[in-house]
Amino acid sequence: EITIDRYETSLSLFEKFSQVCGPICRSTLIDHKEGRITPVPQPGGATYTKKITKEEGQVDFTSESAETIYRKYQAFTPWPGIWTVVAGKRCKILRVGHPEDPVSTGILIPTFSGNIEIFEVQFEGKKPTPATRSLLD
Repeated sequence: EITIDRYETSLSLFEKFSQVCGPICRSTLIDHKEGRITPVPQPGGATYTKKITKEEGQVDFTSESAETIYRKYQAFTPWPGIWTVVAGKRCKILRVGHPEDPVSTGILIPTFSGNIEIFEVQFEGKKPTPATRSLLD
């Protein structure tokens, strides 16, 4: 059993699952090889989804809620990441706070519904940097 908390990202979940799934896969393959289990077809057949694109990581503070932006952050970290445009330049948003947590050391950005705290950003061609109000002015 894996505990999933509200701060998980796809990367942190991948790391948790990788620790648990190896032994499970190994024992399942051994059990199948030795005839102790029988494969069961997936009901309805295989399912497919579309490839995730960089554009899906774009956030719009004027039309998306803080919760939606946070969920994009969880889903798209580390790739494709979330980003916005500031003064005509792409700005990756590298770390954000959960919308229900109190403000700490980041900058609070108003969204369509609620506020979201941003801790670290990276402008195109630049190194990651802590988010400060002066960066976004």
